[in-house]
Order: sequence, then structure tokens, then C-alpha cells
Amino acid sequence: MAALGCARLRWVLRGAGRGLCPHGARAKATIPTALPSDKATEAPGAGPGIRRRQRSLKEIPRLGQLRFFFQLFVQGYALQLHQLQVLYKAKYGPMWMSYLGPQMHVNLASAPLLEQVMRQEGKYPVRNDMELWKEHRDLHDLTYGPFTTEGHHWYQLRQALNQRLLKPAEAALYTDAFNEVIDDFMIRLDQLRAESASGNQVSDTAQLFYYFALEAICYILFEKRIGCLQRSIPEDTVTFVRSIGLMFQNSLYATFLPKWTRPAPCCLSGSDTWMVGMPSFPSGRS
Repeated sequence: MAALGCARLRWVLRGAGRGLCPHGARAKATIPTALPSDKATEAPGAGPGIRRRQRSLKEIPRLGQLRFFFQLFVQGYALQLHQLQVLYKAKYGPMWMSYLGPQMHVNLASAPLLEQVMRQEGKYPVRNDMELWKEHRDLHDLTYGPFTTEGHHWYQLRQALNQRLLKPAEAALYTDAFNEVIDDFMIRLDQLRAESASGNQVSDTAQLFYYFALEAICYILFEKRIGCLQRSIPEDTVTFVRSIGLMFQNSLYATFLPKWTRPAPCCLSGSDTWMVGMPSFPSGRS
């Protein structure tokens, strides 16, 4: 759910001291080496002819927790985070800090900065907090997959996955299938724009991308089109996609709300209530 024009990278700093990476991360993945000179966050007073000094972690602009909470739930930005990020970029520049409970996040709103960070990740990348997903799998006695596990176990699963899906030669085999789905997606996009009141707007882009993703995945796995991008979509498919959207929406609230709200079903952040509406699936890895 990140806007391309305002990409956000959230680093959960677990036990981090000075610098932006947890203990054990490669030393080169630090702010001074990650920022190009023309994109750097300069310290106050730096001007022409003066060598730029990179800001320390304490000098990076940051949001207060109460203000952030107010903007999310009172001003209604909880489900419009991309709009809030645009406002923050205009106010703070390409980098700022925010807090979600005990988690400190460094937000990047610059493609070059994001590229530098991604290129300098170590063998085991720093993952976002996956506490909700882990709790869900623990509750149902499910093992962790590449989406939820970390460290060496993640690396082993990723290596196994690479052999079948992520090698360039293997991925090239799916090119025709992807292109076919993409063509239908663009046709459907034009149809929805033409049918809108303004003639150039899609009212629910997220749901359209859910349909696109489901169609592409099913075509690759089952070698069969299921009609997600047609004008008339099967009712079961509509229910499934709506459930996915509701699950992501509820997980967002559950992430922002404190743990003491979780016993309350009305808060949609109980032990597993953020998964409300999701259909049952066979046990698998995620």
C-alpha cells in the first residue's frame, strides 16, 4: 500500500543504538554511505562551498506519537497513508522518523534513497514487524514461511524458492502468461475509467490490483484463467477479493492500536479478529 511517488521504507530498529540498522547488520548500510551527495539530508548551516555533513539519527525530523495517532484516527488518514506521506514529504523532506508504540520507523520518500538502502542490505534483510502474522500462524499451529520468518531460516526458504520461480531463465517462462493478463488488465482499466463520472478515474484501484494479482497467480499455478478482469466476475471470486481487502484494512488498525485493545472484538484487533471475513484455506506456508 505504498504510493510510487512517495515510497516509504519502515525499518523496525530492534535494539538499535546509533545508526539506522540493528546490531549485526553490515556496517556499510548506514546513512552516510546510503545518501547520494545531491540527495543527502544536510545538517543545518551547510551551504555552497561547505562540505556536507550527514545528519545523525537524532537530527532527523520526527513525528510525535500523539500527533501521528491524531492524524490517523481523528483526521482519517489511517486508510489514506499515501496522502499523509505526501504531506510529510512536503514538510520534512525525503526522510523523517515516526513511532508506532515501541517501534521506531525511518521513512524514505525518495526513489534514489530507497534504491541505496535496498542495494546495501545484507544477506539477511531487515524485515518489517510481522507480529500480527506470526500470532495468527501460532494460533492455528501453522509453521512460518518466507513471508513471516527471518534470518537463516528465511534464507533457506528463499533459496528453495529461487530454484523454481526467481531465476531469470525460469521467470522468463511466465512472460507470455503475464503479458496476457496485463493486456486484459489495461483493457479493464480503460473500461472503468470510461464508465466513471469524470471519465478518467478508477474509484477503487486497490481492489482492481487484487483482481489482477489473483488472475496472474492462478494463471501461473493452475494454467487457467478465472475471469477476475472480466465485466462479470464470479460471485465467489468477488467475495474472496473483498475478504482480502478487509483483512488488510483490519490488520492496519490492529497494527496501530495498542495491545491492550486486542481482547475487544469491536476494535477488530483481538487475537485473530483482524482476519475476520477471510475464507478457510488448507494449511500452508506464508
